Amino acid sequence: MSVDSNKILARTKSKLPLLRIAYTELQYWCVGLTPEGYHWSQGSTWEQYGNHRRAAKHLKLYLKYKENAYARALLAYCYARLSAWEDASREYAAVLTAWPHPSFSLALAEAHLHLGSISQAMVLVAKVEAEHQSPDSPLPGLEDLKRRVKEASNKSLKPP
Repeated sequence: MSVDSNKILARTKSKLPLLRIAYTELQYWCVGLTPEGYHWSQGSTWEQYGNHRRAAKHLKLYLKYKENAYARALLAYCYARLSAWEDASREYAAVLTAWPHPSFSLALAEAHLHLGSISQAMVLVAKVEAEHQSPDSPLPGLEDLKRRVKEASNKSLKPP
């Protein structure tokens, strides 16, 4: 492939989410796509496109119609990307009740860290490390989060 072909392909791929959004709009207004289907499609597409504010808006509306742990996890991720840590924390906690995966525990620990709840972050990291850490398959991000929690803990213990 030539350089020009690569540029054209890259531009085309960057436009695909916008075409998907337009197509979903047409389906909703012309064919009768269900509200939950519409909001799910829009939310997931906006997240792929990197517009987390719009994605969160649609995912929140989707969750009014149908409870879905995957959609709630995506909403929590969008809130985290927007640095809306209280909302992210609330959503990750809700996800963990339905889908207790270690990556969501680590994401909740990160949210607690950003909110200044260092002790809660430490508890979550220790729990994940005890229950899910194996030398064969280390969890991505665990070591970095442990380091940041430790640094935050040391800073909070220093006298002013």
